[in-house]
Amino acid sequence: MRFMIIRKADAETESETSPAGPQHAQLLQDMMAYNQAMLDAGIMRGGQGLKPSSTGARVQFKDGKPTVTDGPFAEARELIAGFTLIEVKSKEEALE
Repeated sequence: MRFMIIRKADAETESETSPAGPQHAQLLQDMMAYNQAMLDAGIMRGGQGLKPSSTGARVQFKDGKPTVTDGPFAEARELIAGFTLIEVKSKEEALE
């Protein structure tokens, strides 16, 4: 079974600058260690960070016709900043 671990967007991920400081450095170090552990376990299938919504667009269909809205989008809580795709035997294993 494949599961997606989603990193929700926030003001920091929606800004187009890289945050600085020891907290950010620690977060990146922890994420890299976590990803390496999943690679070592053979369960990571992919993942990456995504660009801020200011560089994207939203496509919605109504009656079979697309409407394109350029970013940025105000509701950061509905946006995704990145993802990791894993493959495991069960939801319990994914949560473990």
